Amino acid sequence: MIRRLRSEAELAAACGDDDLVMWTAQGLRGGARAWALGDAVVASCPAISRHDRLAVWGDTSAAAELVEHALAEVGPTYRPWGELELLVEVTAKVGVLREGGRFSWMSLPPADDRMTPSPAAGRPDSEMAPPSAAGRQDDDMSRPFAVSRPADGVSRPSAAGTAEDGAGGGVGWLEDEAEVGALLAADAPHSYAVPGMAGIRRWAGIRVDGELAAVAADAWPAPTAGFLGGVATRARFRGRGLARLVCGWVTRELVAAHGRATLMVDDDNAAAIAVYERLGYGRRRVMAARVTP
Repeated sequence: MIRRLRSEAELAAACGDDDLVMWTAQGLRGGARAWALGDAVVASCPAISRHDRLAVWGDTSAAAELVEHALAEVGPTYRPWGELELLVEVTAKVGVLREGGRFSWMSLPPADDRMTPSPAAGRPDSEMAPPSAAGRQDDDMSRPFAVSRPADGVSRPSAAGTAEDGAGGGVGWLEDEAEVGALLAADAPHSYAVPGMAGIRRWAGIRVDGELAAVAADAWPAPTAGFLGGVATRARFRGRGLARLVCGWVTRELVAAHGRATLMVDDDNAAAIAVYERLGYGRRRVMAARVTP
């Protein structure tokens, strides 16, 4: 029998505290709902990361039945999504669904000693540049860096030839979102996250010679899963490790606040994936589906 899950604790117990499900459920607030059947769970929430989303987890047959039940309740605008193999099978079983896209979900649990990157690995990294016309992030960063953590708690680059070149300070939360909007409009016009959008909590950034050079957002956080979005670097400052530095700083903040950090990335963005993996994120291939008439 399908049962409604009415608390975050109940949902966590039903799905094994799966971070993709817990993030999608957004603490079961703001119109979010969740259901369980046997060893399967689905969780829905409107308007997170620009879409109405329906996370799918567990046994294929039960999950397909849950998806049909949930879509009848929440409507056809919701996009089922979850691990690739599961969604391929569920899409084949639910006649109204068609594949919508494949990408990766990445997450970082607390107390992961890979969070602070080090140049010791001896291989270059790549900085996430603004999204291309296809809507994905391209990459343009090639220098390793280390992060020092002074008494004031602000992370600053310490390797020569990286973000410290004229940076005049470290990464921090920004007060002027108009600056962020101007950077995104000029150098990342297809960013999913933009200032003023519902669910975007705050923006972090770093400056070069007083000018805002790279940003990232604390976006659509769930109580137990923060989300990193809106990563962008001004075009003329790419190649210095700035976005990677901002991402590392925001990741630490998200883990401190929510216990873990999460993000989405396109599968063909190998350089960005490598950067996130160096920060300690684990990767899962996922798929989204959509309802067709």
